[in-house]
Amino acid sequence: MFRTTSRTAHTSARLAATSAVGALALALIATPALAAGPAATDATSDPTGGTVTITVDAAALARLCDDRVPRVTERATALLTRIQGDASTEGSAAWLRARADRAAAQGHDDLARRLQFRAEQRLGHVDEITTLLDQLATFDANVCSQVAP
Repeated sequence: MFRTTSRTAHTSARLAATSAVGALALALIATPALAAGPAATDATSDPTGGTVTITVDAAALARLCDDRVPRVTERATALLTRIQGDASTEGSAAWLRARADRAAAQGHDDLARRLQFRAEQRLGHVDEITTLLDQLATFDANVCSQVAP
């Protein structure tokens, strides 16, 4: 048969999943700690009756806000731009559709079907990437803006 995922689609899904989970986890951990101070601890009860102390390293949070968030935002924006590009943008959905049309015109129906499938699959990741960019912007506004430069 044929591969059901393209390399770009797999990469974008992996990027979206890892970044979203990391950003949300850090937001949940860092926000209460930032309210009390840069290297504060937050003690919460666990089901067994003990307490768990979570310490947020201000330097690690600063590195996340200064390095990681901008890099992930840049990569996600570039990926979104490429997917939504026109037929002259290599790797875009329109480029794949144009290739599929050329393949179909030459009688390569199986290749045309696979290329069309890849184009649809890439367009399916637009919502995920847009959500990721929104989450990163929210994280930047809510957490990174509170970190002293």
